[in-house]
Amino acid sequence: MKTIVLMQQILPNPGLALLTSKAKTLLFILGLMLLSSSSMALSISSKVDRDSIAMSETLTLTVSVDEQVAFSAPSFEELQQNFDILRQHKSNRYQSMNGQVTSVTEWVLTLGPKREGQLIIPSFEYEGQYSDAIPINVSKQSAPTKAQQDIFLEASADKKEAFVQEQIIFTQKLYSAVNLSSFDPEALQITGARVELLSEFDYQTRIGNRPYVVVESRYAIYPQQSGKLTIPALRWNVGVSGGRRNVFDPFSNNSGRIHRLRSEAIELDIKASPANATPWLPASRLELTQSWSSAPEKMRAGEPITRHIEILAQGLTAAQLPNIEMASDDTLQGKIKAYLEQPQTEDQKNNNGIIGKRRISTAIIPSQAGPLTLPAIEIRWWNTLQKQWQTAKLPEMKVEVLAGATGPAPNPAPENASTLPTTEQSPLIDKGDTGGAAVSSPAANSAGNDQRPLGWILYSLFVTAISIALAFLCLRLWREKKALHAQLSSAEKSTTSTTSATTSVSDILNHNDDLDRYKALQKYISEQRLTQPGFSNAYNDSELAQLMQSLESNLYGSGSQSRHRVSNDDLQRAIESLQQSLKQEQTDGSTLPPLYPH
Repeated sequence: MKTIVLMQQILPNPGLALLTSKAKTLLFILGLMLLSSSSMALSISSKVDRDSIAMSETLTLTVSVDEQVAFSAPSFEELQQNFDILRQHKSNRYQSMNGQVTSVTEWVLTLGPKREGQLIIPSFEYEGQYSDAIPINVSKQSAPTKAQQDIFLEASADKKEAFVQEQIIFTQKLYSAVNLSSFDPEALQITGARVELLSEFDYQTRIGNRPYVVVESRYAIYPQQSGKLTIPALRWNVGVSGGRRNVFDPFSNNSGRIHRLRSEAIELDIKASPANATPWLPASRLELTQSWSSAPEKMRAGEPITRHIEILAQGLTAAQLPNIEMASDDTLQGKIKAYLEQPQTEDQKNNNGIIGKRRISTAIIPSQAGPLTLPAIEIRWWNTLQKQWQTAKLPEMKVEVLAGATGPAPNPAPENASTLPTTEQSPLIDKGDTGGAAVSSPAANSAGNDQRPLGWILYSLFVTAISIALAFLCLRLWREKKALHAQLSSAEKSTTSTTSATTSVSDILNHNDDLDRYKALQKYISEQRLTQPGFSNAYNDSELAQLMQSLESNLYGSGSQSRHRVSNDDLQRAIESLQQSLKQEQTDGSTLPPLYPH
């Protein structure tokens, strides 16, 4: 009526009365059509392909709405309380019946039951309309023999009992004699245990005369507490190929029926670890090896050398392996400085389990030259194959530490070493020698010479050759002593020359890198020990020795240790203080005490 009144207001002209009458009739018919269409309520319905299934089977649920739906959809959240939605897709279609065209939107879901008994597919709501609920009966189906099955599961563990933290290998196999389009295993999760996936692979086998493809998964399980440990039954959703794809609907799901399989649960007995086992290392194999950055036989005092110790264990992860700290050994206190580096860990996985590796590197700096004994290293572990305790061992090492640049040096040369004998007289022939007697009195042996002239000639040649050799040797010794005298004289002059000392210190201070300054200081200290008496004693208690120790810690200490900043000003002050102490000792030592003290 509102439409008709509106038309009368728009067309008040009587000349258009006939058109207005026709418009009224047309509008009346349109109103009836709209009223009839609105009276046709939107419908939603649900149906299943079957209402009785076994636990290992699936069913297909189809939810239909009598209109084209682009984005919205019914909620299937309540459905997942009783069923797993294994597959889902939506389709739109048109159909003509008795000259009437209708459109339908369908949601097709493949469902798997979560438990046995009577389960309910709930009612679904869409725009105020509801579908009917559908009851489904789920029964437990007896498993057929392997020869009768196209697809089946096997699950096993390599042991029935184990200790806490002992590795257990769990194997799960899917056998299929038909073509598979997909398979989706449930993730393995065990309360009170740590689970590591080792490998997944496939191969072929035969059972009877029938070929099967086997999909195998292996896990390493590490129990964390004693008692009963249950490996739960795992569910697999396996899709079987269902023929060619529909070329008219490339998005249709044509992977065939989905099979739901479930493995058998396995129960294990877990025993507590022994009370005195620290660390507790249950493994099938454990090895202890070592290597060095350089030959340990050439170890020098004050120079770093790195010792690498590697622990390898079959059946343990790297996190379970212990650290080895040499610095904590009481027998090495005061003999070495040990700096533990960050351990390197690695886990290698294979079909037999996990091989854990821990590489422990320690920088060692011997404190002094002389014999050094590195004690034996032992690791006690439990052999899970032989069921007994075993010990991996690195034997004791005895090395002779050589004197280094910063190690204790031999006593300096005595001050009178420069007054070496320089006589030019060479003792070629001793006066008491028989040869000298023969030469001094040739007439006395003239008769003998006449009787044995050849023997005399040979004897004379022998004496002459010996004399020449002795003369050459004495000349060489004299030259070497003269050169040593000149070297010691220049060394004494350099100790009293402030210019040369200043130059050596400036060479050290020209470096800003810790390693360069450390090497320059090593050279400086070595030279001073050779040229200045009393330097070793003064250096050991000096500030310079403490700064050298700080540089060693910065260069070879672990990342966890705090670094000590050593500046050039600190080094210059320490060197000057040390030189001043040496001069004071030399002044005090040159003053003789009075002959007759009061």
